[in-house]
Amino acid sequence: DVSVPSAPVLLATDDTASLSYGVAVSGGVAYVADGAAGLQVVEVASPVTGVTAVDATTYRVNLAGILGSGTYNVRVNPTVTDLAGNPMDQDADGVGGELPDDIHTFSFAVEATPPTAPGNLAFADDTGISASDNLTSDSELLFTWSASTDANGIANYEYRLDSGVWTPTADLFAIVPVPGGEHAFEVRAVDNPGNAGPTTAMTVTADLTAPPAPGNLVMSALGDVSWDAASDASGIWKYQYRLDGGAWIDTVATFADGVLAFGQTATFDVRAMDTAGNAGAVATATFTFEHGPKVIDHSPDGAIPAPTDHIDITFDKAIDPSTFTAEDVRIISPALARVGGVRTYGARDVVVVGNLAYVADDLRGLKIIDVSGPTAPVVIGSLDTADARDMVISGNYVYIADGGGGLKIIDVSNPTAPVLAGNWATDSLTRGVAISGNLVFLGDYSSGLQIINVSNPAAPVRIGTYNTPGRAWGVAVSGTTAYVADYESGIQIVDVTNPYSPKRIATYDTPAYAMDATIADSLLYVSDGSGGLVILDVSNPASPQLVGNYAIDTVGVALAGNLAHVASYSDGLNVLDVSNPAAPVLLGTYKASSYANDVVVVGSRAYIAYGGSGLEIVDTYINPVSVSQLDATTFRATFAESLSEGTHHVWVGPDVSDLHGNQMDQDGDGLNGEAVDDAYSFSFIIDTVAPTTPESLVFADNTGKFDTDNLTSDTSPTFAWSASTDVNGVPAGGGGHDGAS
Repeated sequence: DVSVPSAPVLLATDDTASLSYGVAVSGGVAYVADGAAGLQVVEVASPVTGVTAVDATTYRVNLAGILGSGTYNVRVNPTVTDLAGNPMDQDADGVGGELPDDIHTFSFAVEATPPTAPGNLAFADDTGISASDNLTSDSELLFTWSASTDANGIANYEYRLDSGVWTPTADLFAIVPVPGGEHAFEVRAVDNPGNAGPTTAMTVTADLTAPPAPGNLVMSALGDVSWDAASDASGIWKYQYRLDGGAWIDTVATFADGVLAFGQTATFDVRAMDTAGNAGAVATATFTFEHGPKVIDHSPDGAIPAPTDHIDITFDKAIDPSTFTAEDVRIISPALARVGGVRTYGARDVVVVGNLAYVADDLRGLKIIDVSGPTAPVVIGSLDTADARDMVISGNYVYIADGGGGLKIIDVSNPTAPVLAGNWATDSLTRGVAISGNLVFLGDYSSGLQIINVSNPAAPVRIGTYNTPGRAWGVAVSGTTAYVADYESGIQIVDVTNPYSPKRIATYDTPAYAMDATIADSLLYVSDGSGGLVILDVSNPASPQLVGNYAIDTVGVALAGNLAHVASYSDGLNVLDVSNPAAPVLLGTYKASSYANDVVVVGSRAYIAYGGSGLEIVDTYINPVSVSQLDATTFRATFAESLSEGTHHVWVGPDVSDLHGNQMDQDGDGLNGEAVDDAYSFSFIIDTVAPTTPESLVFADNTGKFDTDNLTSDTSPTFAWSASTDVNGVPAGGGGHDGAS
């Protein structure tokens, strides 16, 4: 600016690319001769496009565009006049319009660079599982951040919640009230020129609703306390429990192990905490851990002369009636009741999964039967194979021991349309099959034990064999031990730790022909044909020991608790009590017109592979239709109809509890609710048939003239007769009565 020649003022520069040698200006453009860089064209015009009056004394200068960062020099010439025509007198010397004295100049800087974003935005009220899940149970939240930087300094910060109005603050924190739900918090810096910087943001969730109290507090037979899981929108983090108002103890389980000592009475509190840290309502119960109740009396007892539709049970202490239901009473009658069935070609084995029964049907392969209506089961799918003898199910595949057809693997993911997925042609006649993981174990008659890898069902591969001395039929696997029913060679016990090289570790020669084997705990139940049911202790597989035997033709067995359900080729289904395996007791039977080959038990029902009779469904025990309370300690179990002639076996409990929640302790060992030891069992007989009439009645004291005139002078005559007979016996002094009538 050379308006004052004696004092030029630098207004602006443009550093061209090379060495400038000359310049010419036309209009608002300068043309620079820039040496090696050639011609440079630089805009030098003022950006002012006009002036607009704001009021009588204030004017706004309009610009052609937004000014960029930098320093700007402004000159207002004294040609501006007031309403009387007087020009500017900026120096106030009484002489207006002087150059340069009455020129008004000023400078200002434009700083368009915003400040940096605030750093280290943190949420101080995180009460969730971790300190970084941005989850809280607090309704007033504290946010903190570190300072921003700016060349012109920071004027203040602004924050907002959920895109609301910005709130200014000079602090590096903000306390913000929030409702429940997910929220977005933002903060930014504002510099002294007024530039708002970029935002720093985070999302937090406020869960202000505590979970409900856990329900159904129950003390177990061992002094454990359990409860039902609570629910919460944020999810349950953990539970806290305490005794008698003590310190809270954390657990992620829905039970507290061994929390009560025997003989202790305590108040138990439990609450749930959600993932936001909300502590829920407290559930409270008072428990006394003591000996559970025992059955001390029952009716009927012994033999009764007429059918009955109920039995009465008396305990030694008051019972919580809500814990004694019809499911707690089970009765096995001598003649098991048929529920339904469906005829097939020649059922040899059966497996039940859900509402479907899978039957190995001899020369007709696989039959799939819907048993959801057990009185009228329906075949819904089938697939022919060579000679289906035995089978197991794993996932969507049925593995069939198919006689001369080897191993058949059938995909039953669509049970109405089973398809062959793979097969393995064995060397002999495949009789039995078991599975463990991806390995199938086959009893392959004259080829012994075969081990097949079925990890790819479409391409099974044999990886190991052990040629047994007899003819391999059934096979059972427990851990790393296989038990092969080797027909005339009894049981072969094989170590399959290395399935590529199985090794026999023991043998047990059964009385007849070992056809199948089932293992439960450390007992092996051998179906030994005419040799009966043979029970071996295999707790040491290298040294099997005979425990017991029951003489009945046995081809298959299914276990359910203390009951062994024996498929007898000629004698149908026989239910044995094996609570004492050394002396099994026959409880009930069922016989159809063909030959029973195998059996499986689900709940109260037995599904029998009954040869030409097909699939037979039988109730192995029945429950009463109701249990009613007669007084504090006595209850009546009522059946749908009167029980029939014969011996009836009854089990009660052990899940019946006293008023303190203690389950039955029938054996009195302080361990309540033991499945076997604390169930009470008894038997009674319904005998409606009277004993035979006594015969050969004689009068021993005849003193009359003739031996047959039945005339005596004796005041204590003696009578004698021959014994009566009765299936239940005639007790001494019974006066011609049997145990029932």
